[in-house]
Amino acid sequence: MSDTRDKTINLRVSEEEKEKISQLAKSVDLDVSTLIRNAVLTDKKLVLLTGGSEIAREISKLITEFHRAAKSGIIDKKYCPVVLTSLEELVSTFNQLMDKLPDISDYSE
Repeated sequence: MSDTRDKTINLRVSEEEKEKISQLAKSVDLDVSTLIRNAVLTDKKLVLLTGGSEIAREISKLITEFHRAAKSGIIDKKYCPVVLTSLEELVSTFNQLMDKLPDISDYSE
């Protein structure tokens, strides 16, 4: 598959749907096109989790801040393995939770 993205697909949505899609994309730091491609083209199940984007964003912030602190010398490098192990455990726990959620194939409000 080519990485060139020069084709468009028009999608009709209501104003409210457009706003929800835009806000969701912003909450996970993606543009709308990337969000929709990821949702549609992934082989993984699509799960709607209230607060899930906030959890993922906070884990991402934590990892970013940890790397910044380690790089600038605020955190002693000897603590890196401990913190990274803790973050990996957090991600593992979050993934286990996600695996327990039902596969949602038809979402309607």
